[in-house]
Amino acid sequence: MQPDEDGRAQLVGVIEEALGHALSADIRDAFLRVSRAHFVPRYFKQVQPGEWASFPTEGSVYQDRPFTTKVNTKQMPCSSSSQPSIIAAMLEALDLFPGMQVLEIGTGTGYNAALLAEIIGQKGSITSIDIDADLVQEASRRLREVGYTNVRVKIGDALGTLPEGQFDRVILTGGYPQILPAWVHCLRPGGKIVGNLLGTLATPLFCLTKYPDEVRGSLLSVPCFFMSLYPQSDGGKDTIAPGARIALAPYLAMPLIEVGKTTMFVEALDDLSLRIFLDTHLPGISDAAPLYRWATTTSVCYLPGVCSLSGDVLTYG
Repeated sequence: MQPDEDGRAQLVGVIEEALGHALSADIRDAFLRVSRAHFVPRYFKQVQPGEWASFPTEGSVYQDRPFTTKVNTKQMPCSSSSQPSIIAAMLEALDLFPGMQVLEIGTGTGYNAALLAEIIGQKGSITSIDIDADLVQEASRRLREVGYTNVRVKIGDALGTLPEGQFDRVILTGGYPQILPAWVHCLRPGGKIVGNLLGTLATPLFCLTKYPDEVRGSLLSVPCFFMSLYPQSDGGKDTIAPGARIALAPYLAMPLIEVGKTTMFVEALDDLSLRIFLDTHLPGISDAAPLYRWATTTSVCYLPGVCSLSGDVLTYG
């Protein structure tokens, strides 16, 4: 084995340990075939407040960790390479087959697109969109260099208009506080969409399937947090989309009853359903000491106008 191949094999082992089970053969083979070092040669690290510097990833590229890969003019991270074990969990949830048509929202480095391409094969195709022209150009170059001809990378706004009914699968590599109708309409009947719902307390991964009369799915028991999607008109200005901001004006107009801090519910916040409930009913609530808290059991709660969660079933609409 070459050093890079050895690193890929080591990464597969780390991913399987993190997830607690062996990867399926197609996903395992994809991680073994795709060089993360090729797609993520450098990363950014904050060296002091407001200042980031670029460093080579070198051997650390095959650790199960994310990397900040771009910083905007405000010295804020605006693109990253996701943690491989989270990528693997999302690929598992997508339930991919050779020959599928897949839409990836958030091209980033192109690494995830390469993994998708390996799984669906030459008879399938990947359309990957990103609002950042520089990222699109660089990812396209890296994909071409290693021979991926079934991946089309282009500039596109995931918060705008998207083609309807053309894809078997949709994967979002950025987070958003809503499941937009445009994403669901992209799917063919029986199609699946996997993404990240961004709240202030809960940031769960979701997987939805499009049925003839409804869209239904569940939350994944994998803790994660993605950078927010933001519209093309806001590119380079901010890393938080206007739609991801909480509209606090109606709540600020309400009479103030009580202000305080509490440690009473620290253990209770281990329950994902409670975190989602608080996110929904107390906009702007935050955790003074945010940690990755997770639970696989959920109770009934509703996200008005977005989706409903009952037991472990997530229903859109």
